[in-house]
Amino acid sequence: MKKNIVYLALVIALGGAALWFFYGKKPTNTLSGEERNFTIDDTASIDRIFFAKKTGASILLERNADGSWKLNGKEEARIDAVDMLLETFKRLAVKSPVPVNGMETVKRNLVVDGVKVEIYQKGDKVKTMYLGTPTKDFRGTYMMLEDAQMAYIMHLPGWEGTVTPRFFIDPIEWKSRVIFRAAPRKLAEVSVQYPTHPEDNFAMKKLANGSYQLSGNGSPMLADTALMNLYSSFFNGVHCEGFEPNNPNRDSVMKTTPILQLTLINERKAKTSVKFWPFFINMNNTVGPQNDETGKYTDVERVFFYREETKDFGVMQLFSIQGIFKRYRDFAKR
Repeated sequence: MKKNIVYLALVIALGGAALWFFYGKKPTNTLSGEERNFTIDDTASIDRIFFAKKTGASILLERNADGSWKLNGKEEARIDAVDMLLETFKRLAVKSPVPVNGMETVKRNLVVDGVKVEIYQKGDKVKTMYLGTPTKDFRGTYMMLEDAQMAYIMHLPGWEGTVTPRFFIDPIEWKSRVIFRAAPRKLAEVSVQYPTHPEDNFAMKKLANGSYQLSGNGSPMLADTALMNLYSSFFNGVHCEGFEPNNPNRDSVMKTTPILQLTLINERKAKTSVKFWPFFINMNNTVGPQNDETGKYTDVERVFFYREETKDFGVMQLFSIQGIFKRYRDFAKR
């Protein structure tokens, strides 16, 4: 009987020790520690993001006082891409640890070939992580925090896919695609020239009372003030489809006559000068008119552009700028 009591007491003691080990002891494994804490709740206080690869490619994003973001210390960054990045930091969650048999390989690949991401809040670095490749099923991304012992498969709850594409390393892709940003109240002058149709050229200049004065190459006419005010609103936030500095057609396009030359001057005398050309497509596609100079057909939905001040060459959707293509006579009062 006494033996049974001793055995029972021993079982109770061992059970109590087990319960203390699993529930009472402070967690020391990586699954419950800081090693899996990738999330940043207060993304509004993030003011600097830096990521780079060992190849030397890097991206620096810095928040300006007005809430906009600067790219690599000089250019405006795409706010939509930055917002997506901040959302990623806020929602990142561990899907599972990397399997033990692949842990060392994944960790090595993360450090050698991954993207190192540094995140700062109010000037202080708060987190450094390594971003790797997607998993084979493209439903997760290999990631690891700096100095961690384990790597994890990360995901965004409720979203199928990988976060890898959100950390693109090409500065051209991070560059703001805003070509015009001139609010009507800040627009001082607009000049529009059609090199092949000079009779359609015109200029609008703001007067001291806030109205516009119209001048042009055509016959004198009474201009419609409401139409001029409406026209001035077309330049407030016009985006391009993309920048193409290495487009093989760039030089040949720029040697041809542009279809339109636009110059904007704001209240601070800052100038934006842009030229537009037809977007050429191959000879077998005849969806648009044929260009007399090149013999090629044109895309009816796009145009090439070149912005003089920043030396940017790229493509714009025609529907986003079709309101700009006005002629002198279009402002006649009816």
